[in-house]
Amino acid sequence: MASPQDPNGQILLAVDRCLQQRLTRNTKVMFFFHRYASGRDTMGRRSLSLGEAINFTADLARHFDLPDFLFSTLPETFSSFDFTGSGRLSLEEVRVMVKKTLLEWRWSLAGPAKFDEFPARTLEDGGYTVVRELGRGGQGIMYLAKKEDNYSWLDYCSACGHNSGPSYCIKFYSKKNSNAGGLQEILEEFHRMREFDNVHVARTYEAFHDQDFFYLVNEPYFGGDLTKLAKRAYDKGIEMRESWWREIFRQCLQGLEYLHREAQMHCDIKEPNIMLRHDDFKNPEVVLIDFGLAQSICSKVTGISGTPGYIPPETWKRYRWQPQGDIFSLGVVFFQLLAARVPRPGPDAVAGIFQVQAKNVQEVGQQTITNQPPWQLFPTRMHLLTELVSSMLRKKPEERPRAMQALQHKWFFSSSDDEIPKDVLGALISGSAKAFFSSELRNELLECCNLDQLRRLSASLNEEAARRIFTRRVHVTAFRALLTDSGVRPEKVEDFIRVEQATDNFIEYEGLLRDAIQEKEECSLQVVTCLFNDMDLHRTGALPLVDIKEMLQSDAFEFDGHAAELLKRFRTQGGEVTLAEFQRVVLEDGRIAPKASADRGRRPRRREEWNCWWPSELLTAREDVEESSSESG
Repeated sequence: MASPQDPNGQILLAVDRCLQQRLTRNTKVMFFFHRYASGRDTMGRRSLSLGEAINFTADLARHFDLPDFLFSTLPETFSSFDFTGSGRLSLEEVRVMVKKTLLEWRWSLAGPAKFDEFPARTLEDGGYTVVRELGRGGQGIMYLAKKEDNYSWLDYCSACGHNSGPSYCIKFYSKKNSNAGGLQEILEEFHRMREFDNVHVARTYEAFHDQDFFYLVNEPYFGGDLTKLAKRAYDKGIEMRESWWREIFRQCLQGLEYLHREAQMHCDIKEPNIMLRHDDFKNPEVVLIDFGLAQSICSKVTGISGTPGYIPPETWKRYRWQPQGDIFSLGVVFFQLLAARVPRPGPDAVAGIFQVQAKNVQEVGQQTITNQPPWQLFPTRMHLLTELVSSMLRKKPEERPRAMQALQHKWFFSSSDDEIPKDVLGALISGSAKAFFSSELRNELLECCNLDQLRRLSASLNEEAARRIFTRRVHVTAFRALLTDSGVRPEKVEDFIRVEQATDNFIEYEGLLRDAIQEKEECSLQVVTCLFNDMDLHRTGALPLVDIKEMLQSDAFEFDGHAAELLKRFRTQGGEVTLAEFQRVVLEDGRIAPKASADRGRRPRRREEWNCWWPSELLTAREDVEESSSESG
């Protein structure tokens, strides 16, 4: 409990008392709101002007013993919560304003959020069985998983296990990730995200955590994101005319309008964060993902959040997001899709419309503030669409339409159905194919190679590049041979070569292997952490070598022979191995199976499950301990 000599502690207690009410409509927020709300916003809802909001926060502060200065920036931040552009805040907007202001103060006074209110359990504890790794998406690594409600440990022994359960997409975020502010925002927004109910907004079902990771369980989407859309639609014979794009853009705005109606900004709209629910490309269903995870609108402390090239001019200037910033970001997406300027890396890299020749992030910001979009690349003969996108990309936020206003634009009620220029459509399909086949090959590498094999493949490619005095480029013949020797299916290699090889028949591989190794490291860390936690029933954070040996002999690892050699590398404390030491040794070794394989294969036996203690097992474990201890000194 805070002492009278600890003013920050007293403020923290007052802030927590207010936050613990969750600021629902039956709290003092509603009481004081109705005391001052004298007008209505453009949607007809009772609302507060700036002056009324200042009086409201003063009463709220007095009631909860909050210092007045907590809301001193309200004149500056007021517009960030005005989602209708009426100059007034509705009850929901006021609730979000109070919550975010208090959370920002809590962050500054007490540091990152605690995980106490979220269940502590592993994926297995939650009844989830990983079907396969999906790779990186947005801000985390993803698994496709199944869940059976009547889950038990014995289900692992069944050949069919959880195959009949529903599918989920599980994202996991490392607690050690440098982007602590982003993780803080995930925790803050989870309760609201779970309540959202709109066909164009991602569904989140539950959240939990273990020692190293925070997990979000989401609805899975199988149609891919907008970076791969053109290629996949082309393969299905879809004619991507103006009317087809009209429906996609309409759904994007409908999802954004719902978020803004719920007083939620996205703050990171870009092509990878817009997905399709399924692979019916004739009737696409758009879903916005990763909303509200990037930043808290009250803070200038953490700098600019979002993705450079999509961040609006006013955010570069003021280090603060406003609802109209999402409109600008979506305008960038619309423009880049129809101008074939969706960014991608590689030897023939494509820069976004505000990223051309920019050497650093600051130059991207300056281009966004000063440069006009390259309209010579856009199909401007679609006059109404050009008018809509132009309005969304205006430099001044107050001149941009709100999401609802954009949906009322004449283009959405037009019957025009022009063709996309063939050169633009060809470039769009080509760029989309590069993104698609690169993702496919990366996922193939993640599936067929463990971390050690990926590191060896990268070293072999580096040696081949050095032999030809090239930097991170190899001839397609060597590239093909090295990848197929690593177990990659030849057709996946050929698809990648077809879209990525340069005119001199060389391939740039560095980005592909770097991303694959980084993702595999995160996935492998999650696998070994779950495995250790599953054995550590009493959550002591350490296990005897007999348990370590049992884990190493399970199908979670891919050793050619006996694991005794690896046991010698562990540094023990009192005959036990800590979680951190276990992670260090096995990640350095890298021979860790994919989680789906580990879950399906032979699992380590807990000592509590053994029928008896075999003397030979004890003797072997004792010998391992003594040998390991003597070698480590």
